[in-house]
Parts: sequence; structure tokens; C-alpha cells
Amino acid sequence: MDRGWIYGRRDTLDFFNGVQEFCESASQYQIKTGVNDLYCPCVNCNNVTMVDSVDTIRDHVVCHGFRPQYHVWVWHGEHGSYRENVVGNDTHDNKAEIRAEDDYGSDGGGDGDGDEDGDEIKDNGGDHLDEMMHNVEGEFGDRCDVFEWLSEAAKKPLYPGSKKYTKLSAVLTLFNIKSKYNWSDTSFTSLLFVLCDMLPDENELPKSVGGMSTLWSVALQAKELQCWQPEHDIDVFLEPLVDDLRKMWDEGVSVYDAHKNEMFLMRASLMWTINDFPAYGNLSGYKNKGHKSCPVCIDDTPNVYLEHYGKDVYVRTRRLLRRDHPYRRQKKAFNGKVEEGVAPRPLSGHEVYGRVKGIPTFFGKTSKPLDPHALFKKESIFWKLEYWKEHDIRHCLDVMHIEKNVCDVVVGTIMGIHGKTKNGKSARLDLEAWGVRPELWVQPKEGKTMVMEKVREDGGNKRKGERKGKGIGVSKKKDEKVYLPSACYTLSKDKKRKLCACLYDIKVPYGFSSNMKRFVSLNGELKLTSMKSHDCHMMMQQSARSFYT
Repeated sequence: MDRGWIYGRRDTLDFFNGVQEFCESASQYQIKTGVNDLYCPCVNCNNVTMVDSVDTIRDHVVCHGFRPQYHVWVWHGEHGSYRENVVGNDTHDNKAEIRAEDDYGSDGGGDGDGDEDGDEIKDNGGDHLDEMMHNVEGEFGDRCDVFEWLSEAAKKPLYPGSKKYTKLSAVLTLFNIKSKYNWSDTSFTSLLFVLCDMLPDENELPKSVGGMSTLWSVALQAKELQCWQPEHDIDVFLEPLVDDLRKMWDEGVSVYDAHKNEMFLMRASLMWTINDFPAYGNLSGYKNKGHKSCPVCIDDTPNVYLEHYGKDVYVRTRRLLRRDHPYRRQKKAFNGKVEEGVAPRPLSGHEVYGRVKGIPTFFGKTSKPLDPHALFKKESIFWKLEYWKEHDIRHCLDVMHIEKNVCDVVVGTIMGIHGKTKNGKSARLDLEAWGVRPELWVQPKEGKTMVMEKVREDGGNKRKGERKGKGIGVSKKKDEKVYLPSACYTLSKDKKRKLCACLYDIKVPYGFSSNMKRFVSLNGELKLTSMKSHDCHMMMQQSARSFYT
């Protein structure tokens, strides 16, 4: 008998077929002898810990592998010896012979071969599931055990009559709690024993951390992830994903069709990424900050620096409209000019690749200076995909992020919320510098001291990212109070009170949005705060609907 598969790769058809053969043999032995529990031969249990089902043994050996030197399944009903080539080391020859006791359990319940010289598998307690799942792409033929296990766990009730939890959902829910509060495996195993006793006798809850099956181990890998932003170094973490995407395009992967109950070869390609604007720059390698921050316009980005506000703005968006659009001819509502420009032609994938090809990429903290005039800071890892340059659209912006930002600005501006409004004094001074909207310029109040002094508008503190020699405020009078005229869209105090009262008392269907009462401040400053993305989405959608009805 050839059992070289036992210590081979656990992502192959031979291994899965071999595990199935072992489980069938163990089941027959359990029926023949009438025992309730069996020794588990996985690396962790080491034929010392007993489990109550063959399914648990199968989950363990798939996750962790077999214990060393267990070619003959003496603890599961086999007899005889096995001679096979094994990996040599300093303690034994390349040929090893493993003999089994004729009498099962003659050594008093021990492992029977734990002290023999033989293959040694070093394991630090990990389950190597990341390695296994990363490579479970071989030909499974007609055997779809992995998919059946997952499907059964998702459908099997936690106990007879349970309608809320399945075996899968219960395992994942408990593991999330374990991860959140950083429980040790020992304390968590104790909790599992207590929960199993509390539940009905026929419950499916595992009695130990090791019995949490494959899906538990998948969740265990997620526990190690750190919540941080890799930014420019994101390509390091995307390397395994890109390798998988290349394989799915070049070779394809075998996938189980549950409807037809058969395997088929699936090929796939990445169409685009969906992210917010900062992540756009990290993924594409484009410098989406400063003068030329538009990754579509690139060299033709029409930026204007606001001297008083201290930021770059991009005001010629009307050129994206059709040539006969009425907004193009409106001066007063925009920058005081008629827009006659045309929309720039976006670069094709081949043209963009021609610009980024060969750009050296440095990861981590490096002292190597980047070219300040270069628009791309790296060659994105996605260009390794053969088809990436064929896409006209490679990166998309997440609408929910944009919608939340727009909602916060609109609400903050029309309600005059301090720190949220974009209609403050700096914006008014820039309007005056441009010579547009004179009705909104800063107006001095009469009857005050007319002593002139050159001061900074922000009290003398340099703004973050402020350009050298820029950002100096206009002359203003010492101790002078200024007046900011209300814009046509600014709500009066009475209207703000009515809006807040309406949102405070509003009733919406379950799941429509959050309880708006939590975001409304009726005491003191009338404002809306801490709205989530979905709440901003619903507010913008309902507001837009009211504008057009």
C-alpha cells in the first residue's frame, strides 16, 4: 500500500481521497468494536486526545495534517507494517520501517510509536490553513468533499429544532467573541464544554477549539490582521491576490456547481477596483494630491490655489458638460468666466502603462527621493495582470464615501455648523479676490476702531501643508468685528429649528436608516452630527427626490 500522500501536500486530490479512505476505515472500526470515541491522529491531538465522531477527525487532519510516522493506522483497526521512502535527516536513514502492534492498545493507551525514530514534523501550533486554502485549486474530479462539508455546516441546525443558529453560524459567532475579547484557547474550551452541557444533547457545537473545523481555522487567520493603512506599500499585501488572479486567467480553477453536481473549469478576470480617493492613489500609483491630482485629466488638470483658504481647487468642471449646456455661459454662478474648454481625452490603458513602465518602486521607509515633477510614484502591481492594460476603466470611486462627504458639506454649509461649513471667512475673502459674488464678501461692522494691522487670518499659526510665502491674510482692522452676509441657501435659526425638530420626530420603516433622533442636537447649537454613510445616503436620496417633485 502506498501512503506517501499522508505527509504530502494537503491541497491535492490524493490527500482528500486518502482522508476519505481513512475515515471509512475508522468508521468501520467504530462499528465493529462498538466504541463511542476514537483517537484523533492529527498533529495536535497526536493519538492522545479522543473525539466523538469521524467527522471531527476528518476536519482535524485536513486542517493540521497527520501526526508523524502514522502510516499504519494501528489505533483505528489496522495491523501490519509499512516500508516506504521517507525524508532523511541526521537521526535516521532514508529507509524507515514502521511496525504496528498486533494487539490494539497493548501499551496501555499510549501512542505506541511516539518515541520511535522517524519523520519529524515541526509545528508551532498553527493549522497552515492559509497554505491549504491558497492552493485548493487542484482537480477534485467527482469528489466534492470540501464543498459538501461547508454546505452541510451552513445548513445543519445547531441542535434539533434550532431556527436561529446553524453549526456554521454558531461557530463563527463564538469565534468573533473570542477574538474581540482576546480569550485564551484554554478558557474558551472551558466555555464550550459548559455551552455543550446547556444545549440539548444532540447539539453540533464543537467541544474544543481544535474541533472548530475548517471554517474556524479560516477565521483564526483573520485574527492576525492588523487594522492599519499600508498606503504606498499595499502592493506587498496584494502580491498573493495578484498571483491568484493570474492563475485564474491563465490556467483556471476547478469549481463545484451545486446545481448540476459537477466540477467545471472557471476562469476569471479583475475588472476594476472600488475604493475611496486616497486609496485610488495607493492602488494606481498616481499622485492624487496637489496641482495635478486628477488621474483622468493628468497634465491638463485645471488647478487654482486659494490664497486665503490654503488649498488647491479645480473649478473648470463645466468643460465636462456638453457644448450647448446653459451652465457653460453662466458667469456669476461660477468663476465669472464663460467656459469654452472641452473635456480632456482620458488616456487608454496602454498609454498609462507606457508612462508607468519601468518606474522604480521602493517599499517601506526609504530615503530615496522621488521625482517631485513625476505624476506616478510607482508601477502598480496590477500591471502584472496581462489584461490590465486593455481596460479603459481600472479604478472606480466608492459612491458611499463621496456621498457621505458631500452630505456632510451640504448639511454643514446650509446650517452653518461650526467646523463643517465651507462658507466661512476664508472662502468669502477668496471670492473677493476673484471678484465674484460681491453680495457674499466680508463686510466690516461700523463704529469700531479703524487701526489697520497686517495679521494672519488663523491667528499666526501656519496651516499644515501651507506653501512658503503664502497664506497671509488680508489687512484687517484691529479689534474689528466683521459681518458675513447670509447666502441664499443658508437656513435661518427658525428654519434650522424646524428641520431639526422634523428629523428628531421622524419615523421610518425598520432598516430604512438609523434613528435620526441620535444625530440631532436641539439644545444649544442646532446641528446634525455623527451620521453614518447609509444615513447620509438616505438623506441625499430623499432630498434629491423632494427637489424634483
